[in-house]
Formats: sequence, C-alpha cells, structure tokens
Amino acid sequence: MNPKVFACFAGVLLALIAVVNADVSHLVQENPVTEVCLRCICDASSGCDPTVRCSGESCGMFRITWAYWADAGKPVLPGDAPESQAAYANCANDPQCAASTVQGYMRKFGQGMMSVSAGNTVTRRELEPGRDRE
Repeated sequence: MNPKVFACFAGVLLALIAVVNADVSHLVQENPVTEVCLRCICDASSGCDPTVRCSGESCGMFRITWAYWADAGKPVLPGDAPESQAAYANCANDPQCAASTVQGYMRKFGQGMMSVSAGNTVTRRELEPGRDRE
C-alpha cells in the first residue's frame, strides 16, 4: 500500500476511534421530555385541567411541589425572581412554565428514564422527588 494512502487511512481511523470514544455525557438534551410524554404526565397529574391551582402541597396541572420546582432549577415567569415568595406558585400554575419545570427536573434526574418506549408507562409516582433514581 502506498505510504501516503496508509497514513491518510490511519489518520481517518484514529479520528473515528476518537469520535466513538468521546465522552458526551456533559451534553444535555435541551428538552429531554417529548411533547407526547409531557401530555401524558399532565393527564396523569390533573387531567390536564388548566384551571387547577394550588391545593395542599402541589400546584398547577402538573401538580408540582415546591421541592420539585426547586430541584428543577426554580424556573420563573418573565419579570418574576426565583426568590419571590409567589414565584413557585406563579410558575407551577402557568402551563408553559410548569412544562419547563418538568423539563428542568428531567434534565437533572431523568437519566435513563426517558428511554421508556412508547408502549410502556411511567407512573407519576416514579417521577416525584425523593424516589430512587437509577
């Protein structure tokens, strides 16, 4: 084999090995939960009723607790601050902000969970804070 061709082939092979072995664990999927999955979680939580507000320890159509919201990174509505006393309820009661909360929580704790196939179900209890996350 021609030495130049061999050198080129070896370089390409080494580059491929580097790409295959690259650590991509630091790359976070922007939205780990699909729209279909969000809808399913919402349906299981409240029937996706947009009129649901705070009741007991949870708020909104995703029935988000303060701990879940905090674990998700305390997302807020525009003009709100995470430190604001009303920030949690304002976000959890807003469909968009609540969905962002679920996305943030799953980015942090959902490794492996989102590989569940469409034919299987994940219960809401399995998505709650404090559950074992394997």
